[in-house]
Amino acid sequence: MSCVVAFGGSRALPWVWRDRVRSVVRALLEFSSLSFAVGDAVGADQFAVEALVTFGAARRSRLFAVGAPGGRGAWTGTAVGTVSWAETRGAAVLWEAGGAAGLPLVGRLRGRTRACVRGASALVLWVASPGSRGSFFAAREAAESGARVFVFCCGEFAGDRLPRLAPVGAWLPVFGGPLVGAWEWVPARASQSGSN
Repeated sequence: MSCVVAFGGSRALPWVWRDRVRSVVRALLEFSSLSFAVGDAVGADQFAVEALVTFGAARRSRLFAVGAPGGRGAWTGTAVGTVSWAETRGAAVLWEAGGAAGLPLVGRLRGRTRACVRGASALVLWVASPGSRGSFFAAREAAESGARVFVFCCGEFAGDRLPRLAPVGAWLPVFGGPLVGAWEWVPARASQSGSN
């Protein structure tokens, strides 16, 4: 049985974080039981899609696009070219994942995010700011569905500034493994010791 790891994060993720995204993706590819889900935004999504294709994992990937093939219904925050390229390399693309192009953009973006994290066992985010609304919408959706949520802080802030995903729980640092350096949301019912 395959576990799904969803990737996402800030559209404004600084280019200097591209290699860190690539290294995390590459480390997770070592686990052959994993498949991957990613949105179509520029920034973190785009870096993750590029890494999956570059490292030969396009066929283990499902991409969720807000627009239609060719870019109809897309907007300036989407990486249509990267998603189309990944599709030619074997990635499965769910076009208009948040609804038809005629619907309001905000609703389509939220729908795309829900579709992407639905069924994921874990969500890994790279965020440029603790105020990244779209990223933490995805984090709350994933946490509410029971997925583990990991966040890499890609700016001058630490995990203690990340928004709470529920009334009770905490962000704890990850000390080992492929997600070392991230912060994991730990609901109150789970162990309150650091992640490994």
